[in-house]
Amino acid sequence: MDTQSMVKVLEKDISSDVQIDSSSDNSKSETEQTSDIKFGIGKRLILAFGIVAAMTILVSAISWYNLTKLSNTQTALTEESVPAVK
Repeated sequence: MDTQSMVKVLEKDISSDVQIDSSSDNSKSETEQTSDIKFGIGKRLILAFGIVAAMTILVSAISWYNLTKLSNTQTALTEESVPAVK
């Protein structure tokens, strides 16, 4: 087989794969297609911003707790462990 015939065979394989893929997309039921439409871009954006805000609040709370714990440890270290440096 020469190069040109191999290219033609590959092009046919690729085009048949594309046709198979496009036909499988059309096999969705009507209920799946309508559920995609009901969940619009506005609702997705509100959900995304809500998740980001919740994550920010969670990280802030964890940071606040750890910084308080660090401050208490630092105070205990400077006042109790090394009292002569005062």
